[in-house]
Amino acid sequence: MAEPYPVVNVEPGWTLDEEGIWDCLGLLSRLTGSDLATTKRLFAGYLLLDAVVGNTDRHHENWGISLGAGQGVRLAPSFDHGSSLGRELRDERRLNRLREDQVGAYLRRGRGGVYWSEDEAHGPSPLELFRLASRRYPSAFLPALGRIDRHTSTNARELVRRVPEGWMSPAAVDFACKVMETSIEQLWRIGS
Repeated sequence: MAEPYPVVNVEPGWTLDEEGIWDCLGLLSRLTGSDLATTKRLFAGYLLLDAVVGNTDRHHENWGISLGAGQGVRLAPSFDHGSSLGRELRDERRLNRLREDQVGAYLRRGRGGVYWSEDEAHGPSPLELFRLASRRYPSAFLPALGRIDRHTSTNARELVRRVPEGWMSPAAVDFACKVMETSIEQLWRIGS
């Protein structure tokens, strides 16, 4: 009988430091046989996506491992992006923020579920979290920026415009596109 995988219970308010999420990623590295640097780079991709779409719902229950038949244990694909792209705003607020060029401020005020340090009352915004992580762990996070390029904003706009008509209002489409464009611009500054 095979040994069961150890259960990792990450408590609410977990922190992105050597005693927090990186310990869990270390365990994942041991389970998958991947080196810790590779596992960190994979998780950096999660946080990059969160930064691009303004996802404020990455917390201790919104990442996981996958046990695939014949594939062993690996970091699961990213999931639960429902708290992104301004989904909580009504169209009037979206249009006001677009008119007043306040999308950047909206992104800065968004608070995520990943805490940088234990003494914080709130986690930083997804963009700020990626910025902090890329300074502290440049070998894991800066390569993730290579996944976006000057065409990413255009591709993101085309992707959002593929959403079936009636599923998103025109204001929601415009706001979602501006969130991604603004985020990508900010992320490019991190890498330069």
